[in-house]
Amino acid sequence: MYIVLNPQYEIRNEPNCSYIIRRSEVIDQKNDFVTASVEIIPPFLGFILTNIGKKVYEESLKSISEELSIGTDKLRIFIEKLIENDSAKKLDVSGQEVILPKRLLLYADTPDNRVFKTTKGVLPMDSFEPHRPLTPINMNLMVTTQCTTNCIYCYAKRIEKNELNTQKIISLIDEAHTLGVINLILTGGDIFVHKGWPDILRKAVEKKYSPFISTKTPLSVNDFEILVGLGVGSIQFSLDSVNTETLHKLLGVSSLYFEKVDVMFKLCEKFGVKVSIRSVLTNLNSTKEEIQELYQYLSRFTCIEKWVLTPAFYSEHQKDYNKYMVSNERLSLIFNYTQNIKTDFPILYNKIGKSGYSMSKYKSENDFIKYNQTCYANSYSMSILSSGKCTICEMLYDNRDYVLGDVHDQNIENIWNSEKALMLYSKHQSLITDNSTPCIDCKVYDICKNKIAKKICYVDISKIYGEGKFEYPDPRCPKATDTNLIL
Repeated sequence: MYIVLNPQYEIRNEPNCSYIIRRSEVIDQKNDFVTASVEIIPPFLGFILTNIGKKVYEESLKSISEELSIGTDKLRIFIEKLIENDSAKKLDVSGQEVILPKRLLLYADTPDNRVFKTTKGVLPMDSFEPHRPLTPINMNLMVTTQCTTNCIYCYAKRIEKNELNTQKIISLIDEAHTLGVINLILTGGDIFVHKGWPDILRKAVEKKYSPFISTKTPLSVNDFEILVGLGVGSIQFSLDSVNTETLHKLLGVSSLYFEKVDVMFKLCEKFGVKVSIRSVLTNLNSTKEEIQELYQYLSRFTCIEKWVLTPAFYSEHQKDYNKYMVSNERLSLIFNYTQNIKTDFPILYNKIGKSGYSMSKYKSENDFIKYNQTCYANSYSMSILSSGKCTICEMLYDNRDYVLGDVHDQNIENIWNSEKALMLYSKHQSLITDNSTPCIDCKVYDICKNKIAKKICYVDISKIYGEGKFEYPDPRCPKATDTNLIL
């Protein structure tokens, strides 16, 4: 019998700490992912999880016990609390809370032969000092900014012409894998616009990545044959309406677009490809009749995995936001209507509730720190734009405040550890240069902006204040500028 690390997780071992990393694709259906995507643990725990599944259970216990100078019985008691455990375990290690996810270890009939990235010279009994990883854990690779549609609400900056070629993208995937990047996301624009998409996906699959694929392009039989041949079993498709006139207004597509979409869904059924639907709500498609018609259409297919409804967010790159912005009354109507629909697939909501969309500032700084969303950009993740420029988040595009470097000039590891990246990750409050920002004398500055888990959204800061204002607070902070934009 073997006890192995749940394949939903990977381990990275670095000096003074290890990382438990959740893979982006769902492998363990019984894991509901209530814990974070990355947990930082002491080196000795990283050693245990790295080695527990290499030999049969009793042999693993013996060798780990000898290496750590821990009694076998004591080690057994600890390990068996983590085998198919139904809840996360919290430990106190030298005064620091450590969380071990549920179902961390599983019973198995075969050994776990995965090789986890371990920095040279790491010792399991080194002191525990949590830190930003030496290389990115997650990476977003923007394949292109081009699309097959022209959505009126598109948040993307779609002017890039000099984009990375297929061979360079493939080499970046190789480089990311060598560095120990666990989760690779391939985004656009639309990946299917890039002529080399089959070779790019093939390389990603070869490196054991399962990249998330989102598109508005109605795929053909040939496309599905390639995808299924590569083992791609699910995609996200954005569909905002089934009304051809509405689709023309929203996406700039011809009357034949929906016919092609219909053919594509039938091909999804034929090839066994699951589809997550994403619908963006604007003032053009957020009537009860439009949503009812769309729901009735989706209900015809067994390939639909889930349906996500989201408001059209404010974009810095669109001039006519007020023309398509959806009202809270409409969002509330759609939410309450869809709540009462009985479907064979779940209906999920992005920033929509009973009262529509709510973007209000927290009443106090403590509430803001406690409840605001958490961001790991530049803490665990980095993005490579289609031009080759690297930024902390793909939605920031080439905003000069957040560009870290260029893969034409530097390798990924050097860009990740560049002076600019480290400054953005942890800038001492005394070094703030903009005297007009309320962050300059904020009492929770270090908790908000200088931890791995930051309490800010860099994209929203950019939208509200513009370039050159990265030292300003998140829009939800009590000290922030008022806004009525959907962010």
